[in-house]
Amino acid sequence: MKKKFVKAMLFGALTLSVSTSLTSCSDYDDDVQNLQQQIDEVKASVSDLQTKVGNGNWVKSVESVAGGFKLTFNDGQVYTIVNGADGADGTDGVTPVLTVEDGYWCINGEKTDWPAQGEKGEKGDKGEDGTPGTGTPGADGKSPYIGEDGHWYWYSDEQDKWMQGDAAESSMYIVKDTNKPSWTLHVYNKETAGWEDVVLPSADAISEIKVVGITNGRVHTPGNEIYLYYGSCATPVQFGPAGEEKTYGGDGKILISNSAKIHALINPADVDFSEYTIGLQNSKGESIYKITKVEKNMSEAALSRAATENQGLYDLTIGFVNSEVNVPSNLEAYALSTQDAFGRKILSAYDARIRPVRSETILNSPSPVNVQFGQDNVLSDLVKEACGNEAIDRMADYYFTLPSGASDVTIKKNEAGQYVINSSKGQSVNVTVHYLTVMGNEYSTTMRINFVELVTVGEISWLVNGTNSSVTSVFDEKAQSLLNSGGISYSWNITTSTEGKRYVPGSILLSVVKNTSTNKWELKADFDAPTVAATAEYQAVIEFWKNGAVIARAIATIKVGMNNDDLFVYFPLDAYFNGDDAIAYGTPISSNREVRYNLFDLFGKNVNGAYQQISTAERAYFEFEEKTFNWLSTSANGSIFVPYAEVYKSEAFTVNYYPFNNRNLDPITKTFNLTVKSEIKESREKGTVNGKFISLSNKNFDLKATDFVWKDAYNQAITWNSDSRVVSMKLKLNEAATPYLELSNNGEIKNASGVQTVTVSLKNDITVISNDVLDSALTLEVTDTWGQKTIVNVAVPIKK
Repeated sequence: MKKKFVKAMLFGALTLSVSTSLTSCSDYDDDVQNLQQQIDEVKASVSDLQTKVGNGNWVKSVESVAGGFKLTFNDGQVYTIVNGADGADGTDGVTPVLTVEDGYWCINGEKTDWPAQGEKGEKGDKGEDGTPGTGTPGADGKSPYIGEDGHWYWYSDEQDKWMQGDAAESSMYIVKDTNKPSWTLHVYNKETAGWEDVVLPSADAISEIKVVGITNGRVHTPGNEIYLYYGSCATPVQFGPAGEEKTYGGDGKILISNSAKIHALINPADVDFSEYTIGLQNSKGESIYKITKVEKNMSEAALSRAATENQGLYDLTIGFVNSEVNVPSNLEAYALSTQDAFGRKILSAYDARIRPVRSETILNSPSPVNVQFGQDNVLSDLVKEACGNEAIDRMADYYFTLPSGASDVTIKKNEAGQYVINSSKGQSVNVTVHYLTVMGNEYSTTMRINFVELVTVGEISWLVNGTNSSVTSVFDEKAQSLLNSGGISYSWNITTSTEGKRYVPGSILLSVVKNTSTNKWELKADFDAPTVAATAEYQAVIEFWKNGAVIARAIATIKVGMNNDDLFVYFPLDAYFNGDDAIAYGTPISSNREVRYNLFDLFGKNVNGAYQQISTAERAYFEFEEKTFNWLSTSANGSIFVPYAEVYKSEAFTVNYYPFNNRNLDPITKTFNLTVKSEIKESREKGTVNGKFISLSNKNFDLKATDFVWKDAYNQAITWNSDSRVVSMKLKLNEAATPYLELSNNGEIKNASGVQTVTVSLKNDITVISNDVLDSALTLEVTDTWGQKTIVNVAVPIKK
């Protein structure tokens, strides 16, 4: 385990200040009280830092200052920790910096004889496993420390024990742990004669780590299956650029490629992931794999090769823990593993599916590639483009060379260790790709790289409509000069990175034309509204050719939008809608016990301010979706079938309208709630019968269907004997009337046989009515073909 140290000499007391530094100097032999005060200040200082960390803060930087060091936290607050002077002869403390060079610890640049890395590697002691986000702290790695006797101690892997070094003459030091995101401040407490440690996180805490897949630039879960290509060779192979050869294989040792990458999504997205050490483990906490490289996931702009970082996404390259592992033949699932500042383990789900593949890959013959001159271009990326696949990642190693006599072009390694090529002028160069397969075989192939000049053209924007389908934009002066020189042809290619959209061939056509009015060359885009995808942003690459070679390139941004107000000429009808709530009645089908309706009847077409129905042909532009029930016949025809049991229940619908019947456009949507109701139950007027009563002198009266004046939901009078919407009409006695009255024909005014008269009579055994029964009444129950029952009251007082 490598650790970086900042050590401060401390002969007296520790002083910590916020934003400013305070140094204490006193004669401790004469002032015991002052010493005790400073010891108390040490305790308070440690407590302050612990409180700061407990509030979720972390250290962003540690800097050496005179007599100590300065801690800067993420919130900008600065703590300066310095040393006091020990009595009259005391001197200010110093702050040595411990680093590693050539495998040995160095103090202020002076190499010690303390190995920083032994034969067993730099792995620290393993901590106990924990649950995701929690766990028992793991033990620190074997890094130098100050013992109770005041000497440095360093660990010898060769002798497998701690070795005593020089006197440290220090009572305070701070350690940066590179295996977890933290600094540890060690302070010697004279009062307790022991060391006090404060763990200071060096990054925000990770709340979640997730394995994801990335396909065509789109992030998804679960992640893709990961293939790790490997092989071996019996005889060692020397491979690499002249003077930089390395030995590969031999004695059955494994050769591994860089083909296997895990994509990890980290939350919060702005966590400094470089502070964390990432590993792999199976459900038993074991692994034959390790993470060999962590890189931010980048998206490359279309053919400009300008990469941008994707927040929270990282590419983790996988390798074997050593070259002599027993490689399984089957697919295994692993979790990503790390630990927080306090050594608690954090795990992803076990969904990193790794399949080792013993296989040798040979590169395809590369096609020529075109790049911009004057900028670094990653050669491995160019090989992938030229070969049409990512086979270069399946090699054990590779490097590149230029032909003899090549000028104004260089190959070097960038900060990330990638080979890059740069030309200071436009030219074509044949680059040799040397590669070593995982079986230890050496091959080479030649890739032609055309370095071209980048010219510019303005952005093109267009709103989808039925007219004005052409837009132009002017090229810059370099392009004007180039095109005016003559003999220039051009080609173009269009792509889009807009999620869910694609370039439809023929939907946008490009041409390079000269404006006769301005005498300027322009890029012209012709759009086809019935096929173009929108809303979308496209990238067009226009390459200019002369004498069979590309000499310049332009990259144009093309934005295609939509103005819904211009495109959506349909509107909800006021007769059915109140805001986003609609009511429909439909046609009851008694045999199926359902109500049928077509959603298109809720909408109309606005043609020059006049209403028109949506034609059959135009209905193809629409699709409907529902949320809860299963009323829709299909999404396209708008027909719904509502069971009787769901009449008067509300269903949420979304209508999607695609202008020009173009499914590549974003649909224009409207969401509404529909309730299917009964035309009878929703009657505007439910007429009843007035003036009827029963007494000993008026013992009966007749009621007929025509006695009830009833208007339906459309305010149309109901003709009871012929209206098929009414299934039955039945009279019933209420509780007050039942002891006195009786009904003929079982109270049925209308049934399946037709209509008839119902006589309301005083029972024969009623000879005396002592008091008026004013709450005596009949109820008329009307059953309709929607399966609904409507009840109205008929007052029939009984008088004495």
